[in-house]
Amino acid sequence: MNEESEISLDLDGIADEKALHEYLFGMLHFPDYYGSNWDAFDECIRDVDLPQKLKIHHFAELEARVPRGARLLKDCLKCFARENPGRTEIEFCQQRQAG
Repeated sequence: MNEESEISLDLDGIADEKALHEYLFGMLHFPDYYGSNWDAFDECIRDVDLPQKLKIHHFAELEARVPRGARLLKDCLKCFARENPGRTEIEFCQQRQAG
């Protein structure tokens, strides 16, 4: 198990799939050969040592700005969770609206 018990991904401000892949690469400690595409993401989340909990913040904002990337990210994570029950808890956190 990863030494970190939890990683929080803050997707606020990510404007395109390239930036999303760069962010995921760094935050999830993917190997240097990560291909920055959804097939590579799907493979790498199975190969790296993920924490016990993965919290995803500002997902709704990502869906508005990068709908395809948000959908594919969620699909990959749901598939991973289904195939690896109990390995990593994935939580999509609701954000409070300002004002």
